Order: sequence, then C-alpha cells, then structure tokens
Amino acid sequence: MLAEVDMCGRFAIFSSVQQIKKIADRLKQIQKFQPTYNAVPGSYYPVISKNGWGTVLQEMRWGLVPFWAKDTKIGNKLINARAETITEKPSFKYAYKKRRCLIPVNGFYEWDQQRQPYFAKLEGEDLFFLAGIWEAWQKTENELQTFTILTQKATQPLANVHHRMPIVLNELTKDNWLNVRNNIADFFGKNEKLLIYPVSKAVNNPQNDGAELIRSIV
Repeated sequence: MLAEVDMCGRFAIFSSVQQIKKIADRLKQIQKFQPTYNAVPGSYYPVISKNGWGTVLQEMRWGLVPFWAKDTKIGNKLINARAETITEKPSFKYAYKKRRCLIPVNGFYEWDQQRQPYFAKLEGEDLFFLAGIWEAWQKTENELQTFTILTQKATQPLANVHHRMPIVLNELTKDNWLNVRNNIADFFGKNEKLLIYPVSKAVNNPQNDGAELIRSIV
C-alpha cells in the first residue's frame, strides 16, 4: 500500500527486552513483545515512554489516534508526523507537548521512486531509537494507546533514496527527546552514521517476516 511506504512505513525490532534494557537502564516497567523484521502500521510494538511510574517499556499500536477522535480509523492515516509542523497540527500538537516516546528499532525501511526497498541502520549500533509521540484514546471501556513516528527532511545518504526520514536517536540523545522542554529543532539532521543498502522486495508483503528481509541484495 502506498500509504505505508510514503515516509517511514516499516521497521525492524528483533532485539530482546534484555538488549533494550542495556541501553535504557532506567526502565521501571517492562512488557514483553514479539520481535519482527517487518513491523507494519496497525499492529502493536514496544515503545518507551514516561508515566507516573517512571520510564516504561510497553506495547502500543502504530498509528496515532488523538484523544478527541470519534473513532480509531484516523490512526490508519497518522503513522507519521512531520516534525516541522507538529506544533501546528491538531492531531499532534497536544501529544508533542506532553507525551513523547522512543520507538526502539534495529533499522527501518525506505523506498525509492522505483519502489526498491532499502534498509537503514546506524553504523556500529545494533539498536537505536526513533522519535515519536503517543496518545491515550478512550471512547470505549478499554483505553487504547497509540504512537506515531516523527519525520524530517532526509539527510545524506538516505536523501538519495527518499526525501523524508524518521528522526533518529542514539543512546546519548534518546533521553533528551523524552524531556518535553527540549525543542524539536535540536534533533534535526543528526544522522551522519546512517548506513543504507537495498534489500529484497519481499518486505513489501506485510505477511513476510524473517532475517532474510534485512539482507543486502548487492
């Protein structure tokens, strides 16, 4: 689906809870999750956020549903949020002020104009984070927690593939993002260690999963 690959519409998170905890050692609560090499919108994935207990790791659904939404269908369109306009958009501005989060990943996918998928990861770092915001929606008996991934203008080398990319955070910058006092502009364009390479088009099928999806085809 075009909407899924327009910006950051797929990622991989196959590290264990223990591996995440090693670089996010202040976690107060930890929820187990199912590793995947092909995370797709609409499903649940591990997210690091802050609540009354402290910093926690828990599953949330990918695709932000604002607290004021009448139903959850809007989440299908809100898998990404443009960082440049996040303070202006009703769907995102309230969560940006109060509910930031980290999405732990081993890498993410982007597609070029010929629909060739590429896998992107950080050099020398098996695990890193994408900047996100999250919301709690409750129009039914159960509360639904959802998240979206923040994107920015692509930097090199990814700019050769796509004009947009997620905001990438490493072990040193992740805690700064969770601090809502820090300005979003401070996180733009800091992806000099990003490595990209082409992978199989098998990742286009959301049903496919496995380590073969992130192997280089060159």
